[in-house]
Amino acid sequence: MTVTCASGLSTEADAERALDEVMREAGMVGADLALLFLSGAHRENAAKFVAGVQSRIGPRHLIGCSAQGVIGTRAEVEAGPALALWTAAMPGVEIESFHLVAESAGGAGGEGEASPFRFRGLPACGDGETLLLLPDPYTVPVEPLMAQIGPGTRVIGGVASAGSAPGQNRLVHGQKVFSVGAVGARLRGAEIRPVVSQGCRPIGRRFVVTKAQENLLVTLAGRPAFEQLQEVLGDLTQEDRSLARRGLQIGFALDEYKEQHGHGDFLIRSVFGVDPKSGAIAVSDRFRVGQTVQFQVRDGASARDDLESLLRRVSAGDRAKGALLFSCNGRGTHMYGAPDGDIGAVRSVLGHVAAAGFFAAGEIGPVGGTNHLHGFTASLALLF
Repeated sequence: MTVTCASGLSTEADAERALDEVMREAGMVGADLALLFLSGAHRENAAKFVAGVQSRIGPRHLIGCSAQGVIGTRAEVEAGPALALWTAAMPGVEIESFHLVAESAGGAGGEGEASPFRFRGLPACGDGETLLLLPDPYTVPVEPLMAQIGPGTRVIGGVASAGSAPGQNRLVHGQKVFSVGAVGARLRGAEIRPVVSQGCRPIGRRFVVTKAQENLLVTLAGRPAFEQLQEVLGDLTQEDRSLARRGLQIGFALDEYKEQHGHGDFLIRSVFGVDPKSGAIAVSDRFRVGQTVQFQVRDGASARDDLESLLRRVSAGDRAKGALLFSCNGRGTHMYGAPDGDIGAVRSVLGHVAAAGFFAAGEIGPVGGTNHLHGFTASLALLF
């Protein structure tokens, strides 16, 4: 099977000129799959773009969404009008694209209980398949949706980010444009390798969780979590303390029996706050007693090093034909201090690969064999 991918990017404000530019760069007659990403400035042109792509190249499957910023091979466009088109000819690959909506199922949704949601339009997914997923955050609960997808299916994607209220995002499926739900594509028989770069580096020593309640870490290694954190912060350099003040993270080890942990060995979650009186720390997930955790910080240098290291490991010297990049809208120049941080890392490792994507309101990808919704992450699907 020979996979062929192409991508195009335009920053034209005029819809016709933007469409012409991306078609010149990425147009592929007979494309099996196409993805279209448009900035908020082009939101009202979504139907025009869909009609243009369909009439000019007629892809078998077309999905896409609106975003705060759009990414192409040559640049990341964080603000202003932008349009990206990615196309792929994938002979022999089974593709099923879809639009789904969330409906109430009446369940309570607690641990071991039925989900309160059902998702009309979600395809049945099998082991070894890949699901590209682009949900609207206001009308689809992403984590309950992923919980209903089989654990043997890799889920990669990003949350649409051009809207600040329900109905403002645009979702593309086939010849239609929606403002609710999620769109995606199920792929079977494609060689797709996921990369999830959380961009953090550990600080201090590792601890075992000895008491936890909901999203509170109460004690670490038998002592109040806040006391342990204070000791970690006291041993840091001034630069790392500054990073911790701007956004302290915590990761739990995916393999608690490893003696050394490096890139990709932690699932990263945010530290929301501390209670000096009780000594508890509030985090953005539920941890359990017995888990191994380590505090983390994030900066541009660590993020780039992490992403490049993972890209080299996952590509293993093979030449990728295409890449889809879903980067947190808190990354970009905000984190790197310069434009094109994530796509620049992709180019430095993979070369001028056909790439497209967007700055998302949440990134989806597998870590440790389990699909997760992330923040401040770059999640990629590499096609070989």
